[in-house]
Amino acid sequence: MTETGRWALRLELGGIGLVALGATIVATAEIHAFGALALVGLLLVIGGGGCAVLALIRDGDRSRLVMAALLPALLALFLVIGELAFPH
Repeated sequence: MTETGRWALRLELGGIGLVALGATIVATAEIHAFGALALVGLLLVIGGGGCAVLALIRDGDRSRLVMAALLPALLALFLVIGELAFPH
């Protein structure tokens, strides 16, 4: 696994952790910090997907973990595009 692939996994795990932390805070303390944590977490996940694409194309990384990092990034990207295209 290349260094870019490691960065992709770190960003993905950090973003997923922030979204989970925000959901836990909202469920227990009813503090409205979930929006900020979720936004930062989604941006980290999307950034991790970008690093994964760079690792696959530029560095020729063929690790399954790097390829698996693309799925959450695509889901987060679709979520952000959907929220921007169809606001509540």
